[in-house]
Amino acid sequence: MKSITLVFLLIAYTSAQLQTPQQDLTPAQIADLTPEELQNLNTNTLTKAQFQALTTNQIAILVNNGQMNNLNKIQIEFFTKSQIETLSSSTFNQLPNMVVYYFSPNQISYLSINVIQGLGEDQIVHLQPSQIEALTQDQISNLNYNISFTSAQFKFFSPAQIKAFTPLQLGLMDCFEDLTVQQIHAFSNSQLEMIFGAFSQSQICLISVNRLKNFTAYEISRIEPKV
Repeated sequence: MKSITLVFLLIAYTSAQLQTPQQDLTPAQIADLTPEELQNLNTNTLTKAQFQALTTNQIAILVNNGQMNNLNKIQIEFFTKSQIETLSSSTFNQLPNMVVYYFSPNQISYLSINVIQGLGEDQIVHLQPSQIEALTQDQISNLNYNISFTSAQFKFFSPAQIKAFTPLQLGLMDCFEDLTVQQIHAFSNSQLEMIFGAFSQSQICLISVNRLKNFTAYEISRIEPKV
């Protein structure tokens, strides 16, 4: 008898939940919405508390349904640390590219390595100076080899972040025109070997003689410095 009563209570709760206006749904009710119920959810009118109650699976469903294609800046800032950390690369890449633009520096630092590895240039191009400064060394070393930053973006990497790039990553980039003195000094010898040829004469002059001694005559001969 108790089990029958419980079933009726659950049915009554679900029925009431479906009939409740969206603005009146509690965070707990939002988190309990089924995939079928989510189809009727208007993500653009969710309150901060409601949005932050969405589970990882619910977000994946909403993104796959195209229900998060028109999020505005305020709503994008609603994403919590746990929501961002648990986003899959496939889910993140279905979100509009402007999500990257509107993420706060902290939100950028929460992106998982799987998401970082899946970022494309159409997303990287939207990164702002404060977001670039927020990238962790672990994130930087796991960036896709096929992406590059603009010179205007690259100059915002700190010396500590510079050291996180692998030589191969740097060797496939062409964004070193605006390097600061501190950045040039931060490059390791193995990093310099990969990008030395892209340096201007004035930049090469900033490399100490002792460091230049580490390069072989052959490596020096291959350099065609830019004026």
